[in-house]
Amino acid sequence: MVTTELFRIVTCAAEEHVWDALTATGQPLPYFYGMTLTSDWQPGSSVTLALSPDHRLEGTVLAAERPGRLSYTLGASTDEVAAYVTWEIRRCPTGTVVRLYLDEADSHSGTTDELEEAWLPVLSGLAAHLAPRHLAGL
Repeated sequence: MVTTELFRIVTCAAEEHVWDALTATGQPLPYFYGMTLTSDWQPGSSVTLALSPDHRLEGTVLAAERPGRLSYTLGASTDEVAAYVTWEIRRCPTGTVVRLYLDEADSHSGTTDELEEAWLPVLSGLAAHLAPRHLAGL
């Protein structure tokens, strides 16, 4: 059984800046707990989210439609999918809406509270990371 959770934020940053932040590779990302994201962001390519060689998640890019939709799997390996992560980015009158859909392959792997504790800091950190970009352009 698959369980879906939806989280969202609104940022003043442009859609392209949100996309660039979500697809930044090869550097520690403060809004992703300092983990490094690695991928070429082509559908079918691998994606790795790593804090160290011993602490990493791996997956496959499912969709990369700049700047509106990014989707990938994550798990202990590319063969063990624990979650499907989908980011939707959409312009709105007050800025950009960022929606994060988490589809868990195993509904017993985490509660809504646990998912919020893990992913809400990512979203709030992303919003904080994007705020200076918007302000610098004024």
